[in-house]
Amino acid sequence: MTTAPQVGHFIKIDVPGIGNFSGEGYDWVKVIEVQQSTEKEAPFYGFTVQPVPHPTADAEATAHFYQREATNTLIVRRLGNCVLAEAHGRNEVHNTDAVPLVDKIRNQLVAVGGKLGMGKVQWEVLVEALIQK
Repeated sequence: MTTAPQVGHFIKIDVPGIGNFSGEGYDWVKVIEVQQSTEKEAPFYGFTVQPVPHPTADAEATAHFYQREATNTLIVRRLGNCVLAEAHGRNEVHNTDAVPLVDKIRNQLVAVGGKLGMGKVQWEVLVEALIQK
């Protein structure tokens, strides 16, 4: 990521394993909210993303393993000498409606894997990148 996420930006996610057919191999989210504070004692930057269809495809199917109602909010903040990064998921329901059969199976497997803790590795990679910036 070369610039800070802004409302309307799309982010493609490369989940290890079988790619998302609807997303041409990727899962897609759109930045729907950005929050920032430059308060001296506790500055922070955060943004919220939501699953969407592939941004350049004609398909209407959500190209993500969670349904369109899901959101994830990522926050990086400084408290004193500590830099903290957080990821908060909401409404995370498997995307198995109105998608091709191959995506139904794949999305179920990825979502279950995430609930078993396998998604933590992906979040750690993203959060680490945000801290570095």
